[in-house]
Amino acid sequence: NWSSLVITSQEAINLAVSDVNAFMQQKGNKLSFSAITFETKLETSLAKDGINAGLAKKIKYFIGPQSSAELAAVKPIADANNLILVSQGSTASSLALTDDGIFRFCPGDVVEGPALASFDEGADIMAQAAAFASAVGFIAPNFGLPATAHPDLSAVSSAIKSKTGLEPDAYALAAYDAVWVIARTVESTRSTGTDYANVKNIFKTESAKYFGITSQTLLNTAGDRSSGVFDYWGISLEAGKYKWVFRGKSS
Repeated sequence: NWSSLVITSQEAINLAVSDVNAFMQQKGNKLSFSAITFETKLETSLAKDGINAGLAKKIKYFIGPQSSAELAAVKPIADANNLILVSQGSTASSLALTDDGIFRFCPGDVVEGPALASFDEGADIMAQAAAFASAVGFIAPNFGLPATAHPDLSAVSSAIKSKTGLEPDAYALAAYDAVWVIARTVESTRSTGTDYANVKNIFKTESAKYFGITSQTLLNTAGDRSSGVFDYWGISLEAGKYKWVFRGKSS
């Protein structure tokens, strides 16, 4: 659900910023981070407005946008202004490009299947699609969390849920991890320089070294997460209604 992902991602970012600042203070490091949220409502025009608003504030690191359509829309702005964009939700293979400043913390394109996220008893075509999916044993993969949980997963998830009332999924927790990698990148580039090519390389290096809530954030040559765990969901008829049912998890 994209609307809930907005809420949990925002809180995940705020929590990560707080955790990073506490970590830097413990180290005696004077670096401090803050986050500003730009609401896009999954609209490309608002995504571009948000990036431009960030530019006006001299922001160089962005987490998001969530969708591939938004990311494609803001890519020219990012390219022209040497920005680092870390999307927690985009998967389109058309954006798997080398040498740009776009990085993606969820695995690339997977089979998404029919749009069966919600069902309306009055929408006959949706009911037919759901019935077909259930009959053939349709399985939809979705970015998930490792079977062996990160030791901080419970605390991080609980903190996010306590503020939002929602359980954060892997996409939102990828936003949490993205803050940490950005912070480590900023810290490293203080001594190595802020040349754009160097910043991109340092980001990749720090991603490879980081083992976060969503597991290791190793990136491929296109700057996309090189591997990931997937949860598998199927359609089941229960009490006269079709529902998504968890079927299993990849190793």
